[in-house]
Amino acid sequence: QKPKRMDVIFSFAREIESGNADAKKFVDSIGGLDKLFALVISLGEYPPASVDTCMRHLFTSDSGFAMLSSDKALQSLVAGCKASEYPSIQTLTLRQLNHWNAQEKTAEFLVQTTELFNAIVSNVLNEDTSVNQAAATTLFNLVQVSPSRLAKFFSEPTMMLLFPEEEQKEDGSPAQLERRLRALAMCIKVASVSKEAFAAFKSTGRLALWSNSLSSGTVQADPLLLLNFLELASVMVGSEAGLHELVSQGIIGQVLQLVPPLPSQEKEEEEEDMLVHMVRCGVIQFLEKFADAAYRCNWQDWAAHTQLADFLGDHIHINPRNEEDKNIVRSAINTVSTIACSSTSGLLLMAANPSSSSSSSSSSSSSSRRSPLFAVPVFARSQDESLKVAALNGLAAVLSVPAATTPLPLSSSSSSLSSASPPPPSTTTGGREEAVEEKADQVAKAMLQALFEPAHCPGYSSCLHVVKRLSEVPIEEIQLSAIRVLIAVATRSWGVPMLLQEPGLFEYLLDNTDTKLQLKARQLRFTVVEQLKNNPVYTQQGALNDQQRQAVETYLAKTAQLAPASVATMGAS
Repeated sequence: QKPKRMDVIFSFAREIESGNADAKKFVDSIGGLDKLFALVISLGEYPPASVDTCMRHLFTSDSGFAMLSSDKALQSLVAGCKASEYPSIQTLTLRQLNHWNAQEKTAEFLVQTTELFNAIVSNVLNEDTSVNQAAATTLFNLVQVSPSRLAKFFSEPTMMLLFPEEEQKEDGSPAQLERRLRALAMCIKVASVSKEAFAAFKSTGRLALWSNSLSSGTVQADPLLLLNFLELASVMVGSEAGLHELVSQGIIGQVLQLVPPLPSQEKEEEEEDMLVHMVRCGVIQFLEKFADAAYRCNWQDWAAHTQLADFLGDHIHINPRNEEDKNIVRSAINTVSTIACSSTSGLLLMAANPSSSSSSSSSSSSSSRRSPLFAVPVFARSQDESLKVAALNGLAAVLSVPAATTPLPLSSSSSSLSSASPPPPSTTTGGREEAVEEKADQVAKAMLQALFEPAHCPGYSSCLHVVKRLSEVPIEEIQLSAIRVLIAVATRSWGVPMLLQEPGLFEYLLDNTDTKLQLKARQLRFTVVEQLKNNPVYTQQGALNDQQRQAVETYLAKTAQLAPASVATMGAS
């Protein structure tokens, strides 16, 4: 009778599209809910689209809900969730239940139906990936939109299902830790919804299981499991509450201990163990995400951990022989640049020479290596496009930070942040403040000048000559990144004379006849000239001669349509 029942499904799908669907009549035509469930199960993982259309309507329509909420139907749904010998049936049932999240009435019914709710929760720990992912999706969609449902999720009975008492000890078997990982992933995802949700999870006492697991011997002996637990930290940095919790737990010190020192000079040509290398990539990429999140939250002193600058200095200097190495270097470039942008203290920290007590025995001695900050512009001369772009964008970002950024006191601890508010203003005296700002401005200029090294730049005469050439490269990402550096230079007091004194650069910027340039590049070049005119140095006597001022005024008047607001308006019209 299967072909006949399929005809009924196809017919019902058409009725749904026309708005004339009758769920009860449809179920009766199939032979009842049991027959319908059996038919859907028999169709396997990839049934016709019309089947999903019919089941969605059945779970979301009032008449369908009246049938599915009966005791007999609920027993079938619970049985489907618990059919451990048939993961495909469990997955199918969980996916169908997810349809109930589309409406408040049905979602609330699902939460209040304890046996069914608990069956969904328990499947988060299921070893079958399809089952646990379907359970996690259904559960997240169910609880994340309502305070009362969040409270139900973080209640002790639910937590006991996710974290059985016998599995809450600090260490455990690999299988136990895998289950704990899935439970923590579910909780952290839900907790990241809001500050209140994170507080509710923390109050359960289970958040400590993450930190304990990361430092456990079993996890550290299994690189893949270690990476999965580290990935949970990457999820936490997505919320301000999660970021604060990580800082308070001293996460920077923890992750820096997860990888061994880089190979010594004698061994650097040897291939590092693949799994160890994967952990190294995971750690440096986590630091990149953490730096970006901390910058967005205006948390500035986290980077003062005593080992962080050395760690970044070691990894920004590795020889990128393959894509994985390039990813490490690129993440190091981005992390160093973000820290340097966050505060004057961050800039000076990244500019300092590597510590002689560096834990790494990398390819060259610490005293002869560049600081992390001054290594960044060197990669603008790299043959690799992605590293070149990362270096130029990092340089532009650092140069764009206003020189008047208030310096913050450096702390010797990564866990010095004790509240969710930005640190208080520095109490440094005015004279000291000015001296620090002047030093920071000099560091930013030195970072730009590190682009040019005569021994490594044949055919170039200065750092801006290098930038100008890069802005002419017919690769859009490189071109735009180089022009962003010029914009940043134009904001600095010392940038105006540098731009004017570089042979051919002033004329290049005012040239509006280059039809090969894309609109974005032309718009950014306009911004360079605009920033030049807005710089206080521009109005000082002797900064520009009358001919140069007239050329700037004429260019800006003729190309006003390239201003960002004008371009946006033109696009909208």
